[in-house]
Amino acid sequence: MSWPPYSLSRESELSGEKAELLISRGVLFFEGRFLQVNHTLIRQPRFYATVSFAAPGKHLEASSQPGSTLADTSLVLSGQPLEHPSMAQCFGALPGTITFNRYINTMSGPRPPERSPKYEIQPRATDNLLVLQRLHYLMMNGWDRDTEIAEEFLCTQLVYDPAWQKGALPQLERQIMVLIAALSNPIWIDFRDPTCQVLANYYDTEDVDVEKHFWQQLLLSVELDLRLRAAGDQEDSMISHVPEKVAWDLALSKVWLSKMALVPIDEGFRRPATNFHVTALTKDVQKERLLNFARKIKWVDMHDVEDMLEEDSDGGIPLEFQNAHTSSWITGTILPGPSACWLAMRCLIDCDPNIINAPHGFDKMEPNFGFQYRGTTWWYFQNIVGKVLGSSRDVNQDYGWVGPCIPSDDLFNPQTVLIHTEDPPVKPSTGTSKSKSRIQNLAARSAPLGPPAHRYPVRDYVLPLPDSTNIVDCVRIQKLAFNTHSLPTSAEDPTTYHAAIVFAVENEIIPIRLRYNVSFIHAPPCRGPHPLFWDYAYQTIKVDELLLDLRCWNGVYIDATPPSENNSCASSFTSASSANANAIADADADADPKGKKTPGPESILVVEGYGVRDNEVLARAWASHIGFSAIVANGRETCMACAVRMAYAASVHMVILGEGSPEEE
Repeated sequence: MSWPPYSLSRESELSGEKAELLISRGVLFFEGRFLQVNHTLIRQPRFYATVSFAAPGKHLEASSQPGSTLADTSLVLSGQPLEHPSMAQCFGALPGTITFNRYINTMSGPRPPERSPKYEIQPRATDNLLVLQRLHYLMMNGWDRDTEIAEEFLCTQLVYDPAWQKGALPQLERQIMVLIAALSNPIWIDFRDPTCQVLANYYDTEDVDVEKHFWQQLLLSVELDLRLRAAGDQEDSMISHVPEKVAWDLALSKVWLSKMALVPIDEGFRRPATNFHVTALTKDVQKERLLNFARKIKWVDMHDVEDMLEEDSDGGIPLEFQNAHTSSWITGTILPGPSACWLAMRCLIDCDPNIINAPHGFDKMEPNFGFQYRGTTWWYFQNIVGKVLGSSRDVNQDYGWVGPCIPSDDLFNPQTVLIHTEDPPVKPSTGTSKSKSRIQNLAARSAPLGPPAHRYPVRDYVLPLPDSTNIVDCVRIQKLAFNTHSLPTSAEDPTTYHAAIVFAVENEIIPIRLRYNVSFIHAPPCRGPHPLFWDYAYQTIKVDELLLDLRCWNGVYIDATPPSENNSCASSFTSASSANANAIADADADADPKGKKTPGPESILVVEGYGVRDNEVLARAWASHIGFSAIVANGRETCMACAVRMAYAASVHMVILGEGSPEEE
């Protein structure tokens, strides 16, 4: 494609229809929206974003990745994802990246604290056998259609309601209110906490009191869920006003009813059962998902895991009774949110017979977590090491884990670690009126044609094309290095480290510390290349220029002092001299903000990382060091114009153009 087209001159002007045809056809169109948060009386917006193909008169959805929403990680109640940030459309198609929607969703800010009202309605102390019998009945037959019988059982057996009178006209709405009040009691498990979402800790435990407590909470949740379903058209409206804590009880009910069965053991003719055992309805599906996950991240002991999942009938313990993490995954009793990612990896480790003792640290679900095993490292998707190394060759991303990545000589085998990072210095505010305004103006800020006009001059547009012929081939990763930041407070916690990646660039050894926990946002494919409106300012550089020329960007100066200069444990970084450190950073007094490589604050830095995959790793590492989140695009599928406009839409300062996913090489 050339610009302007042969039939036009630079002095030509286009009508709106002609401009849509020549400029906007097949571009990526970005739109932000916000919805008021459900399950709270406090009016707070929750932000979302869509990416679509702009075409005359319509927008066609452009999915970032077909499998970017993982099974069991997201649940929509009354039109909104229950979990926050939303796991729906979370993971980008390139390892180490997230979707545009996920990035915008994190700008919503934390949910306001919820005040727990005091109700006179209280749960009754109920016999566990009665609870199991009632739960089995509901799972087999559904909700009682006789509202009078249902209300009498509810108010005489399950909850104490001082306002209830026997013989009064039964009301479905009142029963729902009574159940909400009973479940709002703070004695119940709070499933909003991801560490409380390993359900097998409650239904498969030797602690009788904990198990009884769970069954009663589950029964009340199922009673409420089935009544809300019976409300018909009013269900969504009622759910939106349910307190957040109770909404998670509804999630518990929906997961349980779809994944589990209660099987009576000693039921006889006209004699109710007195013993039950739980049975997974989707065990085979979960085992296949685990195998696919292991294959995707290239688990080193794949054959042993496959043998373990075969479950030969040799009298061994079934997988669903191995331990709480494996049981929760194999049975599919997984609540929405990131806990599914942790259960998948922990279950995989438990199914590897070569690992005798599971590594520490998984239970706390720390986002900056990672581990090394058998000469390979894997990283949780929110860990900056995984975000940066995700662009390495043969690395994949699945169920929230990035790997297999390069190992480190500074870690044992196996060893779990936490990575210390700081919040980026250039970070959009969250949950404020300014954020709301930014989301509202997102489409206008990134419009393909620029501001609306009656006529669009051809000279106002340029066709940016990357230089994919002059490839940088002087960058190679040398090693992944760590320095201790802090020691664990208990034997069950991992050590916290500073992380750096050491590069060899034109015969110089240069360490780049991964200082800030920035985000890398995947740009979906467009149908380009496309012209770009003149007001979208950008500057293109080769990846090696990040180290040789660029010392400041948008007023932020690089401070590349390696951790070895501030830490006694310097062995990881001694390969770099102070001269090498000065090659990538100068003091503020030496940097020239008026120089060639220091454009204004409204300019986008476009880094061409074509060639070896280490080039893109270097670009991501530099972004983490200086503190810039970035748009990451496959330059063969997404044009530079769409990537630059996406950076404006996301309010980030950097675009990284690479060669695509490992499968394409």
